[in-house]
Amino acid sequence: MPEIHYRLSNKARRNKHAAINHSEMNLWLSYFYGTIYLLISLVSVLVNGVLIFLLLRHKTRNSFNLLLLGLCGVDFFMSLTGTFLTGMAHIVGPSLVQFPVCQIQGVIMTFSGLSQIVLLSAISFTRWMIITNSRFRLRSSQARRILVCSYGYCLVIALCPVLGWNAYRPTMAGTSCEPVWSGGSRRDVSFNVFMIVTGFLTPLSIICVSYFKIITTIRRQPLKKNARKLGVSYTVLIMIAFFILSWAPYTMFSVLQMTIRHLTLNTNFLCLPGIFAKSSALWNPIIYFLRDTEFRKMCRKRIGCMDYFFAKRRESTTTLQRREATAKSLDFFTGRESSV
Repeated sequence: MPEIHYRLSNKARRNKHAAINHSEMNLWLSYFYGTIYLLISLVSVLVNGVLIFLLLRHKTRNSFNLLLLGLCGVDFFMSLTGTFLTGMAHIVGPSLVQFPVCQIQGVIMTFSGLSQIVLLSAISFTRWMIITNSRFRLRSSQARRILVCSYGYCLVIALCPVLGWNAYRPTMAGTSCEPVWSGGSRRDVSFNVFMIVTGFLTPLSIICVSYFKIITTIRRQPLKKNARKLGVSYTVLIMIAFFILSWAPYTMFSVLQMTIRHLTLNTNFLCLPGIFAKSSALWNPIIYFLRDTEFRKMCRKRIGCMDYFFAKRRESTTTLQRREATAKSLDFFTGRESSV
């Protein structure tokens, strides 16, 4: 069977920061990973595009909807560009992510991943303020400032490797680009520590503190008083949980590369952390659709196929109920127990 060869960069091989047991990946496995990436890209673009369309068409665009719109915009952008490019690199070959495409994709993926958690932490903080302080009102202008500041903050960090603080290099699988996690120089290590602290641990701490305050406040207040606010907060908490689950494998893998100099890895499994990370763009629209009744009604009103789907589901439910009622009636007259 023909094979595609994936090699470490010259710098990584020279420093011996990682050694791969299998330095080649079967062609069918590369195609399989590429198909998964492309499916993630397609579905994520579709669901985020639908949510963005509906939020833009919504008449009452509150501050939470603006922040959610910004979050979905980042997910849409990441899936349309970075995730799609990774999938094509698996099918076409690693030559697709050479300079300068490698640097562009590195900036896109770093910016998108940081923007996701920074915006989630900002939403968590605003939920804390709204629930604990009845006088607090987040205006639309303030929500826009939060979006601009979050994007700017993440973009500055994402551009640092391009400007000389660390660098973007192809991953060990050779199909996407990321900062040099295994670099031993002071420049590489300092940037990696800086990005993990400011781009992951700090937003995660804000999220934990915010929801700790929310939970303690909920215990002192009747549930009916803030039912709507609590529902939105629980929705955001589920989004955060799925984000952490998606990015945890990639984060742990990056930390392992930083701390273990002679890391032995199997090439066939190097793509799994990246797949989990890029799937993070999928979950927010799906969670919001399942959790928000008003949004589901808006989907049925704006999208014809959704109304057709719900009509079919109601029809099938009604048909099943009629069959059960008919079976029970027949069983009553025949003196048999219902088998339905």
